[in-house]
Amino acid sequence: MNELQSQASSRNSMLAGGLDYARELLARWQGPGGEVAARIAHGAVDAPFRFLADVEPAELVQVIAEEHPQTLALVLAHLPAGYAARVLEGLDPQLRADAALRVATMEWVAPEVIRRTEQVIHQRLGTASPERQDHRGGAKELAGILNKMGKDSEGEVLRGLSELHPELAAEVRALMFVFDDITMLRDRDLQEVMRTIEPKDLALAIKGVGDEVRAAVTRNISDRARESLQEESDVLGAVRLTDVEAARARIIAQIRELEDAGKIVVRSDAGGGLVE
Repeated sequence: MNELQSQASSRNSMLAGGLDYARELLARWQGPGGEVAARIAHGAVDAPFRFLADVEPAELVQVIAEEHPQTLALVLAHLPAGYAARVLEGLDPQLRADAALRVATMEWVAPEVIRRTEQVIHQRLGTASPERQDHRGGAKELAGILNKMGKDSEGEVLRGLSELHPELAAEVRALMFVFDDITMLRDRDLQEVMRTIEPKDLALAIKGVGDEVRAAVTRNISDRARESLQEESDVLGAVRLTDVEAARARIIAQIRELEDAGKIVVRSDAGGGLVE
């Protein structure tokens, strides 16, 4: 892709990007409202990168995160602003700034460069692992939906599911536990969790958390561990959102293992008390 990004810097044919687009993209950064409709509309016309209409932003980030910022800018400039904002948000902070600058300053790009970039990305998506391609449906998807519902509606669904399929209901409740929910653990249970976690995973996981979550972690580790955690965080510096999410997932998996072993108890508001 290095050749492509070099050619993408030329001013031979097609106008893309610009300050107006950059402003729109950044304005939608924190609000993906209308993103789905925009992606459908984007895929309905003969536009560059239209095949990305069916690709989740997080999946695209995994495919293009290592590309040159000019290549990233070329892709971002041809995506619906709401979708592009999600992709931009998933990049490393320094790379994010560089790519945003190049979107804002991009001028003429040869159609051939766009076509070849499309081909490369399409091929990479085509060789993605089955796990990444087939990710819809199942208990995990339902847990995500319930997490977005009101407490009353959520409880009704879980109670109904418990009557129809108790084992599945229990699995969904477990999946609804997210990293911020460690604040619901009793201190003695959280201390048990902390003893099993790799220091680097913990340092990654608490990147960007709120004060309540950070306080729950720091009060349940020793002074020495607290110092080590700070040192590890300083060494890591700015990290990718995908790395943070992966570390949190590993910690949540460890929490589930400890719960299954009967070593800790997980509290769940949605389940109306303790998760058995």
